[in-house]
Amino acid sequence: MKPILYEANTVDFNNNGLGALTEAMFSQVTEERNGIFELSVVYPMSGKLYDRISEHMLLKVKPNKVDDPHVFRIYSLQIDSVAQTVSIDASTKSNELVNNLVKDLAIENTTPQVALDLMKQFLVLPTDYDFISDITSSNSTRWTNRNPLNCIAGEEGSLVDVFGGEIKRKARKQDMHFRQHKNGEVGNRFVKKSKSNFVQTAAVGAYTIKMPARPFLHLTEQDVEAMENTGLDYFRRVIDS
Repeated sequence: MKPILYEANTVDFNNNGLGALTEAMFSQVTEERNGIFELSVVYPMSGKLYDRISEHMLLKVKPNKVDDPHVFRIYSLQIDSVAQTVSIDASTKSNELVNNLVKDLAIENTTPQVALDLMKQFLVLPTDYDFISDITSSNSTRWTNRNPLNCIAGEEGSLVDVFGGEIKRKARKQDMHFRQHKNGEVGNRFVKKSKSNFVQTAAVGAYTIKMPARPFLHLTEQDVEAMENTGLDYFRRVIDS
């Protein structure tokens, strides 16, 4: 399936949008368990939709042979004047949740689904995302001044930290799924340090990198320096593009 291009403010993806990037020379989705979820595309400048492509627009594509199509938002365009191509980088649309906030919410002896429903109810800004879990065990946690992505994964006290499981994102209903593994086991793993301490999203031309303190991981000074360098390198790449 070739990526399909949509306007930046699209909410209904049950159509062909502006059209498919049929001339795309390369298209690949990179996904890490509970971590990054990005799309990379190389498109010729001679392509019929080249003049329509811009930052913040949306692309829908199947991330693999099994999952349903997913929506990604373009955050970087790099033109190669020699090869006459444009390299398109896009991140999962669900990263937009990083701009929302849960001020204070105590979760007491409930299932992840109840916790997710309460989280959605207590968000500062209303959202049309649905949060779904099939884990049936109960536990407790508390969230103070956290964005919903960090309530779900990546920090101490998140649902993945407390219950285990993994995040799955679907495009059609703009869902984010939190579930057990297919074999029924529930793990307690964080993503790699090099990937888990920043979240990127596009917001009116700005790019947000979040590197929260993670004392529970017992990071050394070298670890912190490496994370800061990762963020700075990423910022330079975005700005230079």
